[in-house]
Amino acid sequence: MMKRDEFALVIVGLLVGGMLIPSGALASETIPAVTGADLQAKCTEQVMERAISEKWNEIKGTDYSSHYSEKLGKCFVLLKSRNAAPPNTTLEILEGVPDGKTYGLFLATPSENEPEICKVTNSLGEKKICHSEAEFNDLTKEYQQ
Repeated sequence: MMKRDEFALVIVGLLVGGMLIPSGALASETIPAVTGADLQAKCTEQVMERAISEKWNEIKGTDYSSHYSEKLGKCFVLLKSRNAAPPNTTLEILEGVPDGKTYGLFLATPSENEPEICKVTNSLGEKKICHSEAEFNDLTKEYQQ
């Protein structure tokens, strides 16, 4: 049976011999750190690609914003459309990018006191029902911080 000291020597030998460290990843070399700005830029790029492919810019009254949440380690897009049919309908969708998972959905017409649909799944997976656009915005804040 190998003693602890012998085992340590074998591991050190493998490290020095390059068996456990991939080529080019020696301690003296540094791997550039990925910053929050880099992740936000990648997120923005992914959202712009999706906006082009889904032609969001061709839908009158539609706007979108991207945000990379460092806390959640994920990119999100908030899509807002103020002129969805029927006229003056407000539609807001919060989705993950690139997976397309819907985290929030808000749909309201001016003729109704409460939105027809207002629901958000929080970061813990709990489904929340909301009763106003302000409440929807409050519930979706955690994805945009």
